[in-house]
Amino acid sequence: MIMPGESHAGTANNPQHNSCVAQASAFGATEMQDAPNLNANANPNANQVENANPTQVDTLNTLTQLTEAIKAGDMDQAQQLYDALSGPDQFEANRALAEGYNKQALGFAQRSKSHSLEAFKQLENGNQDATAKSRASAAIDLQAAQNAFGNAHEHTPAKQDDPKVRKAIQDAAQDLQDLSLAAEIAQEGTNPYENAQDENAQDETPDANETPDYGDMSFNQLVEKAKQADEQIAELEKKVGQVTKPTPKGQHVHAHFYLLEICYLNQLPAYLFGPPGSGKSHAAVSLAQKYPELGTPLFECLTPQTGKWDLFGGISPVTGDFIATNFYHYWKNGGLIAIDECDNASPELLVALNQAIESRSITFANGETIQQHDNCYIVAQGNTDGLGANPMFPGRKKMDGAFRARFFFIEWNWDEKLEKKLVLSINQDAKAMLTWAWQARTWIAQYAPHIILGPRETMRLAKLMSHIEDRKQLVHSIIWKGAKKDQLSALLKAHAIDW
Repeated sequence: MIMPGESHAGTANNPQHNSCVAQASAFGATEMQDAPNLNANANPNANQVENANPTQVDTLNTLTQLTEAIKAGDMDQAQQLYDALSGPDQFEANRALAEGYNKQALGFAQRSKSHSLEAFKQLENGNQDATAKSRASAAIDLQAAQNAFGNAHEHTPAKQDDPKVRKAIQDAAQDLQDLSLAAEIAQEGTNPYENAQDENAQDETPDANETPDYGDMSFNQLVEKAKQADEQIAELEKKVGQVTKPTPKGQHVHAHFYLLEICYLNQLPAYLFGPPGSGKSHAAVSLAQKYPELGTPLFECLTPQTGKWDLFGGISPVTGDFIATNFYHYWKNGGLIAIDECDNASPELLVALNQAIESRSITFANGETIQQHDNCYIVAQGNTDGLGANPMFPGRKKMDGAFRARFFFIEWNWDEKLEKKLVLSINQDAKAMLTWAWQARTWIAQYAPHIILGPRETMRLAKLMSHIEDRKQLVHSIIWKGAKKDQLSALLKAHAIDW
């Protein structure tokens, strides 16, 4: 099975790779012709330019250039111009930049689907080289779409993703996943007799309308051939089942859960990053529920003081015996290990984890070298992307580049569709509250980014709103939590409580 990140890396030395990347980089000019005109919004009266000071003129020129870059599909240039602006001017440019990235992401996703469709046709015709080329192009375009979508997310108020673009990317990823499965089956679905050890076995699959000629094979040999055929069929059914296995009934999952599944099925460690209450820990539980071989998840929460001994165990200074940890048992016997707060860990611990994940082997303090169990899967989690602190988490550390390179990064933001299901499952009368919370979330992202108003808070509001009539007190206790009251007053003035 192919995975977007793996396909991209896997074609790095492929002669087709450079041309595919070049096409991806050049893509977008025709998709951006209707990009928003920032200059029109920022400077509705052309006469203002004449009266503007030099700094204002430079800003207006930068905004004009940024608009033209978006129209031309040159998002790299647009991003550079955006970075050159000051905070207030960046806010003005955010929506236009987000729209430009979303258009780019949509175009890449559509082109990825086209490449997958072409690959299916080539696969049916038995043209393996053409199939591989189209498949690689689809993977590269999908990765480009995901990157552009992530950039759009960063410039969208309240981090609210465009559902149309998200759906297009999910569809493209599903097409690529189906294509990968079809290619595997086409490659491995050989006739059940070709693995026979008997040198007189037939090399060709018997015609369905003819009785196979088994020659002088004994009854025991026929039984062995039937057993081999059953094993091959079971293996194919297992692969199909892994991809099409439904989510357990009644279980709500995040919109990006499918990416975590792809990572698990390809044994690629995943790093989920996003704000509190976005369901990162719940994702690990959902994955284990869907794939019982993972057992009950082990959650390891890292702090700057967490050391190798805490994870890998050590020798007791009193008894001299090896003290095994839960991590040791999961690594050795299998299970899902969820490592939380990775962006809060010490660099020394991340180096040790990086070595373990890279080699899939750990030499523990008792001298025992253990290979990672086939059913041991690692999901790392954090509130940041590992590139350092942000306004909400000023104390978070920058993770080592080698450690980041081990993981497939999945941005795990607040999924409002999932949030709505969860909130209304708690209180059917919470619709008005949820609408207010989403509006407040947009305001908070702009004026009070240190305040957290995520699904965890809205679910608590839904649970307690029937018991506490003082709505302002409820909001202060669950959301504001003693922060500046003047900001809370400003929020309630902008978005009055009507629930």
